[in-house]
Amino acid sequence: MRIGAFRRVFASNVVNGFGSSIAPVALAFAVVGGGSGGSSLAVVLALNIVPTVVFLLYGGALADRVSRSRLLFAGRLSAALVQAAVAAVVAVDARATLLLGGLSFLSGAAAAISRPAQQGILRQIVPEHLIQQANALARFPQNAVRVAGPAVGGLVISVSSPAVGLAVDAASFVLSALLVLGLDLGSVTTARGTLRQDFAEGWSQFLSRTWMWTYTLSGTAVLSAWMAGNALLGPVVAADRYHGAAGWGALQAGFAAGMVAGSGLALAWKPRRLLTVALCVSCGLALPLAAMGAHAPFAIVMTAMLLAGLAMDIASVAWNVVLASHVEDRLQGRLFAINAFGETAAIPLGYILVAVALPVVSPGPLLLAAAALIVLACLANLLVPQVHSIVRDPQHA
Repeated sequence: MRIGAFRRVFASNVVNGFGSSIAPVALAFAVVGGGSGGSSLAVVLALNIVPTVVFLLYGGALADRVSRSRLLFAGRLSAALVQAAVAAVVAVDARATLLLGGLSFLSGAAAAISRPAQQGILRQIVPEHLIQQANALARFPQNAVRVAGPAVGGLVISVSSPAVGLAVDAASFVLSALLVLGLDLGSVTTARGTLRQDFAEGWSQFLSRTWMWTYTLSGTAVLSAWMAGNALLGPVVAADRYHGAAGWGALQAGFAAGMVAGSGLALAWKPRRLLTVALCVSCGLALPLAAMGAHAPFAIVMTAMLLAGLAMDIASVAWNVVLASHVEDRLQGRLFAINAFGETAAIPLGYILVAVALPVVSPGPLLLAAAALIVLACLANLLVPQVHSIVRDPQHA
């Protein structure tokens, strides 16, 4: 796509995606490998998600009021500083759960404030008739580096330490921040009401769209179950059954490879009923959780990860096209933030519930329960008639 601003976003996503794909593997095995166990990892992960609940709505309002490129620059630079501190702490004492949790909170805050800006940037720099191609292309390199990232992360951890992987992530945030700074985009509106008025309008617009709030409610269950299974229970099971850090890194690379395939498919496949497709394919996220819960062989789990990644990316691109074609630009930041807020609000609760259950329930049954919740949530949302009325805008066909 021959648009200079888009190329900057493209390059920034490559760099940021590579570092961010290494970090979860490094952090998980820093905590678990340091002897703190799954409960301590749950605390650190939950404290990374909590700021999303606190700051995401504020970030959405800011994204509709100020320069989205500058907001994204500030968020990524802040994340670089925090990840550098995390790397230093892990290098000294990976068992410092509370300190790591506090830094994880700051990292989550930086991401929450800047995330709506990242979502809205493409709408400003790409013509509307190219929005699906732009979304798929922007995700393609980010997904591609995630194929290598977790595998490289697992290898780095095996031969050096988790601190090195976290330091690489910090450096990637710096470079990606500098790339988006060059965009220098203006704000999308000249209106200057109060933030309270902006919040009120955003919630009113969100609740008036039945297809949006029911999809968000479904996503709350799906994402909390997926994150509890993949980010928390997955590393715990991998440490015992799937070759430790290297094996888990390979499985995450397989998930990313599926996302690459999903991006490629999204470039060509343009389904008419966008939300219907998104919900149907989202059931695929249950596959790797069910496979690990049933103690399936490594090859089966890897195949399930590939299919889950494919499903995740198709659903994500479909949802982004829905936002672009059914939500005005001046509301993009706020409605995206409310949706993301709703979908992530229950993730810390999922982590906590798993942490409480782990001492008395083995990971297998918990993974199977998470898989069942994903499928049931998607099927329930498909019963809502308004979901099937959201069709592709002709200009995006």
